[in-house]
Amino acid sequence: KCIYSKEDYFRKRVGDKLIVISSTYHNEKNLSSGYIDRLINDVGGDKNRVAMLVYGSPFAKTGGEFYSQFSRMKHVGKFEPWTDEPIHLSFDFNLVPYITCNAWQIKYVSGRYKVRCFKEFCLPNPHNNAESLSKRIDSDIGNLLKKGLFIYGDYSGKTNDTVSEDVRNEFDMIEKILKKYLSNNSNRVVRNGLHTKRRDFMNKIFNNGFNIDVEIDERCIETIADFEFVKESPMGGKLKSKITKEGKTFEEHG
Repeated sequence: KCIYSKEDYFRKRVGDKLIVISSTYHNEKNLSSGYIDRLINDVGGDKNRVAMLVYGSPFAKTGGEFYSQFSRMKHVGKFEPWTDEPIHLSFDFNLVPYITCNAWQIKYVSGRYKVRCFKEFCLPNPHNNAESLSKRIDSDIGNLLKKGLFIYGDYSGKTNDTVSEDVRNEFDMIEKILKKYLSNNSNRVVRNGLHTKRRDFMNKIFNNGFNIDVEIDERCIETIADFEFVKESPMGGKLKSKITKEGKTFEEHG
């Protein structure tokens, strides 16, 4: 809140680094007369543009976000896993820059559903495969999986070619390694829905359109970045911009 103050500014020391965010008002005496008012007028009073350009807010939207109703201030915090609720694992099988799984829980609290992402797994090469990912999950949160496990994710993981002699695809590999936690109802993988339907559904959740509160732990940095920075394509889907690093091309977000 202090970045919006004309008398105060934000600062925080982390190790040997000092982070400072101060608004344009702190430099007003060095600017031409009426500069800030003209800047606000030039962007039509757009709250996000003003927050970004005048106050230096790192959370302001640039426009065109796929998850337009996601808010770091509202949906991100320090959230530990509950010890008495089942785990919901959602998989994506991109290889570069990493293979992905998010660990979620759902709890009914005071008349509302709390949907909590408490951990993300993003394994780069050479561990970017379903076998390594499943073993890491078992090692890191196996004690929590004993309360129940449900599996979701990209349907392409069911259609890939044979992974090994005794495993047909990624989800078979996951179930093989995590089988001690599974029940007959654990597999919830369905065919991928349209991007536009998923976008509208998620934005309605983020905007309190359902009786659901989304909670994402602040350590899930890649998940938060996706919710913040994935843009919407002209066709209403995800605009999956690609970048190249160390000779490898991949989707930067999403």
